[in-house]
Amino acid sequence: GNSGWQSNVNSTSATAAEMKDPTSTKYLPTTMRTLWLAASHDSSPTEIITTTTLYEIYQYIAETQNLRFDSSGANLMFGNGKDGVKLGTGTSVTWDKYCTASAMFFLNPADFKVFVFPDANFDAYDPGNGAWQRGQGQFAKSMQMIWMGQWVCLCPRQQSYASALA
Repeated sequence: GNSGWQSNVNSTSATAAEMKDPTSTKYLPTTMRTLWLAASHDSSPTEIITTTTLYEIYQYIAETQNLRFDSSGANLMFGNGKDGVKLGTGTSVTWDKYCTASAMFFLNPADFKVFVFPDANFDAYDPGNGAWQRGQGQFAKSMQMIWMGQWVCLCPRQQSYASALA
């Protein structure tokens, strides 16, 4: 499945030293640019989510290479930025301590939507004696709510993923 997205997956392993070395073919900004371009079709990824370790490597590259800074962000390889580190046209790089280890996700949130299953969109659950329940000796009432759905990617080819970085 997702054969249209598989070309946007980089599973080549790279060490931290390789990603920091500008002469390496595994230089992090080069890998990021390649994945960003692979996912750029009708539009481009606008969010890059990564681990704190990879984000730190990215910051290290900006500091040691004395990359040009504008008002608030570094230009790390292509494009220019405002409001933080940017790539391309308005792509932000964000770390998430719960991100999958050794991974970078290149996402375009405009390509995602939430699908809600019918009759499960914050509907009241009635256990048989009314939706509103009052606890023993309580004045307040409470109600259980139901929500069930899934997050659906409408255009997988406009997303990229690196799975084996440092």
